[in-house]
Amino acid sequence: MPYSANNFLDWYSWRFIKKILYNKADYILAINSQSKKELLALGIKKEKIKIFNNPSIKENFINLANQKIKHKKVINENYILYVGRFATHKKINFLVKIFYDVQKKVNSKLVLIGQGKELNHVRKLVKSLKIEKKVIFIRYEKNPLPYMKNASTFVSFSEYEGQPNSVIQSLGCGTSTLIKSYPGLNKEIEKAQNSKILKKLTNFKIIQTIIQNIKVKKKNNFNKKIIKAFNEEQYASKIIKMIYG
Repeated sequence: MPYSANNFLDWYSWRFIKKILYNKADYILAINSQSKKELLALGIKKEKIKIFNNPSIKENFINLANQKIKHKKVINENYILYVGRFATHKKINFLVKIFYDVQKKVNSKLVLIGQGKELNHVRKLVKSLKIEKKVIFIRYEKNPLPYMKNASTFVSFSEYEGQPNSVIQSLGCGTSTLIKSYPGLNKEIEKAQNSKILKKLTNFKIIQTIIQNIKVKKKNNFNKKIIKAFNEEQYASKIIKMIYG
């Protein structure tokens, strides 16, 4: 859309309205430190803003994660996993190129669960690299947790996120999880023993880490700290405490 004075006025008016309405609320919930900064920049009073983790871990999380994988092509395979939207900022093309180098050195597959505007572009790249038999596309999976629990490595190379539910669920499953750092990354995610935070997407380091994870073939054990930090119960108790003191 071409820039115009009307566009600026619309943006400014909406920003002004939000500032008034938000400051009338008793509390404003932010999902991370970056969200808090944006609210402060909007003019929201500091004492009204509370950072709360969204409840990414449901009550039956462990039972769901322990279910069997449905897709036969994935069972008993060493695989790298991505779960999420196929969008440009998710860097899935970069992941495919990383996998191209990985699969030349160790027997492995790449499982991509999700859909979006970039799906066809990713398919074309896979075809051009002639690795169609090693990349498994699953457009929709109601319960992706068993795939996370059994993956050699879960990856998220996204340039920005709000609260990355799939990353949190992967960490909760105890899976080795590679995460591109972004503004507002939760401290619990950074400190998780099975997370590796990447400041830059450096091909060599990523390839070596993934290969090592595949060669080790360790059993993924649930990360109780992550499950506790992001479960529904803690979220509800914090809300009740905030409201009633």
